[in-house]
Amino acid sequence: MGTGMLPGDVVQGEFGTGWYYERFSPFTWDWVWRRTILLGALAVPFGAMLGIVHGLFAHRLEEGMAVGWRSAVSMLFIVALGPSLAAMVRNAAWPRRREVAGVVACVAIGIVASWSARTLALEYHDQLMGEGFTTLDRVVHLFGGDWPIHSLLENGTDLLATLTVHAVGGGALALRSYLDEPRRLRNHAEQRELAQLRLSNLAAEARLAVLQAQVEPHFLFNTLATASATIDTDPARARDLILALSQYLRATLPSWRGGASPVRPTLAEQFDLCRRYLEVMALRLGGRLTFVVSLPETLATVPFPSLLLISLVENAVTHGIEAKSGAVRIELRAQLSRDDPTELEVLVIDDGVGLDEGLVEGTGISNVRSQLAMLHGAAARFRLESPPEGGARASIVLPMAALNA
Repeated sequence: MGTGMLPGDVVQGEFGTGWYYERFSPFTWDWVWRRTILLGALAVPFGAMLGIVHGLFAHRLEEGMAVGWRSAVSMLFIVALGPSLAAMVRNAAWPRRREVAGVVACVAIGIVASWSARTLALEYHDQLMGEGFTTLDRVVHLFGGDWPIHSLLENGTDLLATLTVHAVGGGALALRSYLDEPRRLRNHAEQRELAQLRLSNLAAEARLAVLQAQVEPHFLFNTLATASATIDTDPARARDLILALSQYLRATLPSWRGGASPVRPTLAEQFDLCRRYLEVMALRLGGRLTFVVSLPETLATVPFPSLLLISLVENAVTHGIEAKSGAVRIELRAQLSRDDPTELEVLVIDDGVGLDEGLVEGTGISNVRSQLAMLHGAAARFRLESPPEGGARASIVLPMAALNA
């Protein structure tokens, strides 16, 4: 059962006037009592006026009061009876189909009952005024065909107009909002979920940018220090190192700054960033580092989260490659998963010193795990392990459908 004030994008309203009661779920008690007060304050005085007019015309105060309260109560029945019965049904927490049938039936019962009460009130007034023709007589003659055709049309039109007024006052227009409310609530929930996902994505990108900003100064200063130390002894190497550094910075600075472009980064762009980083590191390590970057053309344009791969590559170089003496190797590879060809698998494999407890859940690895969880939830899988031949192997597996969404 819907209760309480509805979100702004869910409110549909009954008359489209923006009245306060229209912001609540139709046929709930919050909606009913506010609606009854508002519409009753408009309808009841009109009913009471009939008693005032009768009292002034007949010069009989007691007759005027009797006519007035009957007419006022009948007007209150119009706006309150059907909606109150429907609220009792909603409050019963029935299954949806049974509830809908009950609400519609209660509105219909309220319309008929309020019309009957209004008819009896008017009949009482007519009898006081000396009218001997009762409502029952009119109905019998109307449907019995004893009246001329023009009277049939006139009275039939009056009956239809009267029932229409009772239907509008009795909440028939609110049925449209009531029946459509579950769909609007679902749309509202989907929009909120989408907004939260967008915020999570922004937060994930911000955290990655912070991590990258933390790594960049250390990497930059160490690279410049290496270039400075070799500029006299090996100027060619120093020149190549500075050139590789400038190419890397040209590729990474847009991502570092947040990137103003609305275009999503592709796997090719992320691989190119990692390749330029490895070129710098190969020169810094004096040629003992070799690397392989393998990306099939069919996967080059696949969207891929910014800065995730470079975090894994930097982690492998810092904790695995630099800590090992002698020749070292690192491989970055993308492929469709062998277990499920609808999934993308990206691998970072090195033959460094291997894993230890601190590396498994270090800052960089923990950040990658959290970013994947925020960006893709349970659809993302990340694994860091030591292969039998030594070193470390990191893999990210993501559904292609999620990346292309």
